[in-house]
Amino acid sequence: MKNSNPSTGRKAKKPAANPASQPAASSQPPAVASETADTSAVETAVETLAETDSVESPDSSETTDAVPAKKRTVDDINNQLYREAAQRILDAIEAGTSIWQKPWNPPSAFRRPYSLHTGLPYRGINRLLLTMEIMANGWTDMRFMTYKQVQSLAQDMKKAGTPDADLPHVKKGAKSITIYKVGRQEIKRDKVDASGKPVLDESGKPVKEISLGKTFLQTYRVFSGEQVANLPPLPQAEPTPTWALHAQIEDLAKKQGVPVRYESQDSAYYEPLADRITVPERTQYHDTVKDGKVVFSGAAKHYSVLIHEFCHSSGHESRLNRLMNGARGTDSYSREELTAETASAFLMAELGLESDEVIKQHASYLDHWAKMIRDDPKALFQAMSAAEKAADWFMQRHEKQLAAAASAVSPAPGLAVGVGVQAPAVGAMTAAATLISPVSAPGATPTMAHGGFGVVDRLPVSGTPTVRINGLRPIADVVAGMAR
Repeated sequence: MKNSNPSTGRKAKKPAANPASQPAASSQPPAVASETADTSAVETAVETLAETDSVESPDSSETTDAVPAKKRTVDDINNQLYREAAQRILDAIEAGTSIWQKPWNPPSAFRRPYSLHTGLPYRGINRLLLTMEIMANGWTDMRFMTYKQVQSLAQDMKKAGTPDADLPHVKKGAKSITIYKVGRQEIKRDKVDASGKPVLDESGKPVKEISLGKTFLQTYRVFSGEQVANLPPLPQAEPTPTWALHAQIEDLAKKQGVPVRYESQDSAYYEPLADRITVPERTQYHDTVKDGKVVFSGAAKHYSVLIHEFCHSSGHESRLNRLMNGARGTDSYSREELTAETASAFLMAELGLESDEVIKQHASYLDHWAKMIRDDPKALFQAMSAAEKAADWFMQRHEKQLAAAASAVSPAPGLAVGVGVQAPAVGAMTAAATLISPVSAPGATPTMAHGGFGVVDRLPVSGTPTVRINGLRPIADVVAGMAR
């Protein structure tokens, strides 16, 4: 993203005391409302970067003439924003409202936060932060927009004849939510020839060339649709029947190209070297019933565990090639668990499944995750980016899969082309034969597997009263068979 006039040396804006939530300035319908600092549509962390890759300290005006103004580098500002984002996640973990601690099934047919302006869903760290805001506030509206976008919508509706009293506006007292975007510094210089002389255009003016500098974080402030009055109503969509949802998951599971073994045991894990998943029998999962009502279905529990393992398998070297060689208890192991569990939480919400089967296992990981996030805030952004890619892979929409699908339209004679259907031959793995086991329960007794290559923790036995399916035959076939 291009910076505004990088040669002016303007100061970066001083971060607010609480950048995650800032109050709106007014509740009046703003057909042409003025913007306050607290409700600006875009708050860039680095508004201007000189060629020295630094900006003046926000409080440099308070220094005396005898003390030179301190320069803040791009890295300084990036690190500050990483720490602020990490603290928001740590606060949610402390409050017990993170997506790793609280089962959540979006009440809306639209199951992930998205921009009302573009219609595109938020990804990575922004998806995580906005989802936790939705959960913490009990919102049902997944739409988000900046203050300026609310103004623009109000102006368009006014032109269309909407009365002023019915124009959209941010509600009084609403607090904005900070999200993030990566920008890239652009540095303009005079182009010179081989002799070092400036290159001139036809009018005799120096030709400019642009080089890319360091990346930096930008912060944007958005409001939930529930914080904006007079928005158009949410589009209505029919919920997907349970049997159709299960059939969809079974179909997606087959397309991963990873064999799944169902065994009568209490362990679930992914083996990177063998590129294979092992999970308990479906009949080992049972409904959780409270006050005569099914709170969590056995089928949802099974799928939550299965999806988690598929998220691990997306890291195989033939797919997304994540580093998966850490021993249990190491930062590398915890980072992979954080990636897979976040991806599966994203998918469970998107698919409309609700289960506590994996979430209740996280007590043993949360402390390590919190320490990792606190020690290396940037790792949080990296893990969320990796989680988004893992979720995309399961849903068959990763850019690699889309490219493969496009090239498979006209396959060469004799070549079988598929999108993740056939598992490639396993070559030399960068990962050790560590068993990735996300389903460890607090106080579980670990059992060694395969001569100590890894540790498989016990999975609390629970299950759904269904017949075992040989392989991954769509559950719709089973349901149809039971109905006959």
